[in-house]
Amino acid sequence: SNVKGSDGISIGSKVSAHVIPVLILYFAKHSGRNSFLVLEENEGLFKILLKDYKEKIIEAKVGISSPKFGYEQRLKPISEHLSLEKLRECKIALFGAGFLGTQIAGALAKYFGEIAVVDDDFVGYENIGYQEYYTLEDVDMEKVHALSKKLENMHPQVKMYGIRTHVPNFDEGLPKVIEEIVKWADYIITSFDTINPRLTLQVACSKYSKPLIDAGVGIHDGTIRVWLPETNYSCIGCHAYGIKSAPSRTVYSSDPAIAEQIAPIITEICKKIVKGEKVDNRIDIDLKDFSVKRYN
Repeated sequence: SNVKGSDGISIGSKVSAHVIPVLILYFAKHSGRNSFLVLEENEGLFKILLKDYKEKIIEAKVGISSPKFGYEQRLKPISEHLSLEKLRECKIALFGAGFLGTQIAGALAKYFGEIAVVDDDFVGYENIGYQEYYTLEDVDMEKVHALSKKLENMHPQVKMYGIRTHVPNFDEGLPKVIEEIVKWADYIITSFDTINPRLTLQVACSKYSKPLIDAGVGIHDGTIRVWLPETNYSCIGCHAYGIKSAPSRTVYSSDPAIAEQIAPIITEICKKIVKGEKVDNRIDIDLKDFSVKRYN
C-alpha cells in the first residue's frame, strides 16, 4: 500500500547487489510507474525508466552453505588475525562502572570472554548521556547490573558479571571479596575517580602477581599506567607521580572524548599482554594539544 502512492525507492548500502533489480521490478509493478527515482546509498540518485521488461526464471543448481559459512568467511580469519580465540579465554576484572569504566567495558566486550565489573554505585539522572550505556530506564539500578545486561545483549559472546561491592582505600585493608575477584581474573583494570582505592587493587595484584592496568582522567587529559608482576617498576601511584605519597584527584566534568580515546588503548594493551608483546608503562593523552606521550 505504501509503494502505490510513492515516487521512488531508497535502497540501503548493505542490500546485496543481486536484490536491487528485484526491488526495482517490485516497485514498478505495485506503483504502476515505469519511470521513478532510485536512491542507492553507495552510488547516488538515479532516474530509472523501465521499458518492455520481462521476468525471466533461470534454472540453476542451488547448494546449501555450511552452517559455519559465516565463521569460515569472516570470523575465522579475523580470529586468526586478532587471536580472538585466545582472548575469549581471558577473564578481566574491571573496577569502576562510571564515566571511564563504561567506555572501557564496551571496548573490552568486543574481544574478551568473561568480564567482571565491580562498583558500589547506582545509576542516577546525572549519569544519563554522560556515562555510556545508561538510559532513563536504568535510574536507581545498580550500575554493574545495568551495564552487564546492556553489554551481554550487544555482545552475546561475552559473559558479564556484575558485582556490587565497595573497594576501600589502600590503608584500610584488603577485603576478602576483592582478593577473590583478583585471584579469579587474569587481568585487572581500574578506573575509579581517586587514586586510593586503585592502590588497593595494586596491593592485591602485587600479592597475587596479576597485571594491573590503571586509568585516570582530568578535564581534557588522561593517563594509563601499566604494572606487570615480572617487572621491577614501582606501583601505579609512585610510578605515576614520582613521589612517595599518593595524591588524590576527583574530576566530575571531564570531556567525554577523553574516555573514548582511553578505552580502545586499554583494550589494545590487554591484547598485547595476552600475546606476550611489550607494552608501555605509561601513556599520557592530552586532547588540548592532541598529544600522546609514551614512557617505557
